[in-house]
Amino acid sequence: GALDNFVVLTALSTILGDFGQPNSGTFVISAYVIASAIAIPIFAKLSDLRSRRNVFLGGLLIFIAGSIFSGLSQNLSELIVFRAVQGFGSGGFFPVGIAIVAVSFPPETRARIIGLLSGVFGIAVVAGPLLGSAILGFTTWRWIFYVNIPIGLLGFVLIATTLGPLVPERARRFDLAGAALLSGWVATLMFPLYQISGEGWSWTDPRVIGLLSACVVLVIAFVIQEYRAENPLVPVRLFAHRVVAAGSGATFFIGMVFYPVATFLSLVVAGALDPTASNPADVVRDILY
Repeated sequence: GALDNFVVLTALSTILGDFGQPNSGTFVISAYVIASAIAIPIFAKLSDLRSRRNVFLGGLLIFIAGSIFSGLSQNLSELIVFRAVQGFGSGGFFPVGIAIVAVSFPPETRARIIGLLSGVFGIAVVAGPLLGSAILGFTTWRWIFYVNIPIGLLGFVLIATTLGPLVPERARRFDLAGAALLSGWVATLMFPLYQISGEGWSWTDPRVIGLLSACVVLVIAFVIQEYRAENPLVPVRLFAHRVVAAGSGATFFIGMVFYPVATFLSLVVAGALDPTASNPADVVRDILY
């Protein structure tokens, strides 16, 4: 999931040029990111209520389906829709993967395994531009999506045959209202921000004001719902603990620094450099020098 987004960023200008819409790239990225942000807490909670293995495999199948149809897209609108499907499926990888590690490994090795999983994001920043450039150097941009299919199916088979179901001790009701409110406020927050940065909307645009106002209302409703829910999607009471609040805040600010830099690196390869270089070493050389 992390690697896929950076690969697509590298090939974005080529994709948009093929569709004849060179200035419409914002939605290709934002659809994936918004859907993924919505899916992460939903998959995390589902893995607490149902078989963690099956929830992970469900997310993987959604991601594979999104990859297939993204590669088959005949216009930009189709690609945006299927990128959202991809993003939603990818939202299950990291949180459910962490949950599986938490119940599968003893405490003395758990932190090391989680650290290795987290390191995948750092690898993706470097590998994404390299892989994207290599694919474009040998074939069409559609293989940026098709390459996910055999990898995803191999992962599906390995996980399905080697991992137990990891079913929780007792089933509980899923917080549908919380999921709906979460989806609403994330979408109404991120969509106008992407439009401001990529499509030239201004902060005083009535559409921006309306969407951000709706976001505030939905956030308030979400917090109230999570306080009242018997089994909340996001247990907001945990944020009263200093360790949880500090850790969440640190993660938030790290993300604010990491993702813009990672995105910029991919866009440098896509725009300032030659994204169709067949030799990935040439891309690394250009980035470094």
